[in-house]
Amino acid sequence: MSRQTVLAAVLAALREVPEDLRPPKVAVACSGGLDSMVLLRAMIEARELGLVSSLSALHVNHGLHPQADLWQRQVESFCQRFDVVFRTASVGLDASGGNIEARAREARYTALVALSNPEEVICLAHHAQDQVETILLRWLRGAGASGLSGMARWSSRRGRHLARPLLSLNKETLKAAADDWNLPRVEDPSNDDITFERNYLRHRVLPLLRQRWPALDRSVAASSALLGEQASLLEEIAGEDLDKCSERGSLLLSVLRGLSPQRQSNLLACWLRKHGREVPSRRWLQTTVAELAQLAPDNHWRKDVAGIQLLVGQGRLYLMPDNWKQVWEAAWSREPPPLWRGESSVSVGARVEVEGEPGLPSAWVLRPLIALEDGPRRLQTAPGGPHKSLKKVFQEHAVPWLFRPFWPCASGHGGHLLLGLGWSGSWDKPVLEAGMRSGVVWLSEFGELERFEKR
Repeated sequence: MSRQTVLAAVLAALREVPEDLRPPKVAVACSGGLDSMVLLRAMIEARELGLVSSLSALHVNHGLHPQADLWQRQVESFCQRFDVVFRTASVGLDASGGNIEARAREARYTALVALSNPEEVICLAHHAQDQVETILLRWLRGAGASGLSGMARWSSRRGRHLARPLLSLNKETLKAAADDWNLPRVEDPSNDDITFERNYLRHRVLPLLRQRWPALDRSVAASSALLGEQASLLEEIAGEDLDKCSERGSLLLSVLRGLSPQRQSNLLACWLRKHGREVPSRRWLQTTVAELAQLAPDNHWRKDVAGIQLLVGQGRLYLMPDNWKQVWEAAWSREPPPLWRGESSVSVGARVEVEGEPGLPSAWVLRPLIALEDGPRRLQTAPGGPHKSLKKVFQEHAVPWLFRPFWPCASGHGGHLLLGLGWSGSWDKPVLEAGMRSGVVWLSEFGELERFEKR
């Protein structure tokens, strides 16, 4: 009976898959523990019913326990038995470091994204008791409506679809289903270590609360549903504000600062969640809003949070991965170097791409401005026009500081041509005209950041 209950929950979740993903390609995050093994076994039955087009198991080896490799082999063996594609990644965490729970969780999600494909649905085995623990932990940390609404049945994170089909089921149902299926399972002794916050709550606090208030889980679920409605309303308001403030991938500070501090905080939290990041705390939001309020239009500003950076330049707020400089440097260092033959656009991101119809007979090697040992200090922006300082040209085109070192530059004729901006030295007229027509598009893993085109 229990395994039918589990299968019914899984089939209900599969019926909620967006139409463009049906029948879904499912990737189950499988540690080898009871919960994830039950979910994987139920998905195998769903595949047999033709409701899943492909099935994979994603195993993350944290390397924190002497038997971690044995657990990995057990999951792999089970997958071979049922013809499930097995993928694994090792993350090698240092157990002596602080906040191992948060670091392990972040490393796990990073690995799951790396192991999966955007067209797959990653299924996680969180159940009803996990939800209660998560909500109470967030309450103890001072979370707002969004955090206290709990884990969503469907969500997205870093470009991946996430599903939690077992969220309505209790642990006892999963245990009974595991016994019905006679499933192998990993018993991780760290789950009993009450020095971890979640384990302390699970083993010491919640049993007492449930003894005194037997309806605790139902009450928490009801409250989280109400808070979820409020969080949806706040998200709707944030979406409207985001439409007003955003221009491509950045936020206009002048518009952002026209909102109340509360709406600014709400918008920033929504913006971070949209890109798969959680807000560290309410205090962090308040401090960030206060700092942004003090900035002059030409100020440079940077703030790190959860593997990303908030950056301000030319009155705009950008959201970038914390390794954005290394990514752009690597993009420019790839061989062979990018060539430009008068194309109308150059995109700079994880790769440097030249796009459009070539309009010149010969090609020019593109290099970033930062790579030029004898780079230009003054530019012309029109034939016969005055020479302007490089800084002045960047300011006239409202180019923020973070883009300037990586601006694409063609060299030759004893001078340099910064695409779309200006040139130094003597250039052939067709090359000059093509270079000044060429736009530059800037990309990050979060999408398009800026597009500088001929004004």
